[in-house]
Amino acid sequence: MDAIQLLESQHREVEDLFEEIEGSDDNEDKMELFEELADKLAVHASIEEHHFYPGVKAKGTEEILKFFKILTSSNPQILKFQQPLLHTNH
Repeated sequence: MDAIQLLESQHREVEDLFEEIEGSDDNEDKMELFEELADKLAVHASIEEHHFYPGVKAKGTEEILKFFKILTSSNPQILKFQQPLLHTNH
């Protein structure tokens, strides 16, 4: 598996976790899933920051990269699930 395939695979895993969170009625289950999601996103972001983004920058596409980073950092799916879970006592 190359780096692009790994990143794409991680995107699918994250999408699946969003679906699981959305489908759960149990706040404790949602919190566990959200913590797993956060861990996966941290690893994914690290890979992108250290391996993918530098390669993209080297090819002169820094403006596109900035736009992509803005889009992913304000992902409505993340914001949608994060807010209620931050206010849940567990």
